[in-house]
Amino acid sequence: MGAYRADHARPSTIYNHCTEPENMALDAPGTPYLVAHMTGSKSGRLTSSLLQLVRTRTALMVFLLVLPSLAAWRRGSDVWLGLMVFMMLFSMAAYGLYWHDKRRAQANGWRLPETTLHAFSLLGGWPGAYIAQQHLRHKTAKRWFQVVYWVIVLLWQIVSLALLV
Repeated sequence: MGAYRADHARPSTIYNHCTEPENMALDAPGTPYLVAHMTGSKSGRLTSSLLQLVRTRTALMVFLLVLPSLAAWRRGSDVWLGLMVFMMLFSMAAYGLYWHDKRRAQANGWRLPETTLHAFSLLGGWPGAYIAQQHLRHKTAKRWFQVVYWVIVLLWQIVSLALLV
């Protein structure tokens, strides 16, 4: 486990590696930390490839939310607010369903049908489903599941673009 402390003295450095994480309790309350489980990094430092992966996934999610946001905004502020709340609720529900399904898979228990997970994505929970897939590492290796999921995301983009025109 590696710990990274916010470095306010050097603005060009976001986080410094804490060589003694047990001393973190001695820092001022509220000091932000980035804690990462490092696999294969003997130095305990965040690798540039890991940071690049996080940035890429975040950028992808922000990019994919632009068209639905613009389309709803064009329809009016009430529609935009409603869509954002709607997508947030379905995203939280989708994340919860992925979490539940992952736990059931680990326990060899009864699983949720994939159609249920896809239905929540189609109803607006695709951002939460994406976050759950990446964070929980669930359903990322099943190619057909991923194809259907990305078709759903593409449909959201197409409908959003059509509403903009």
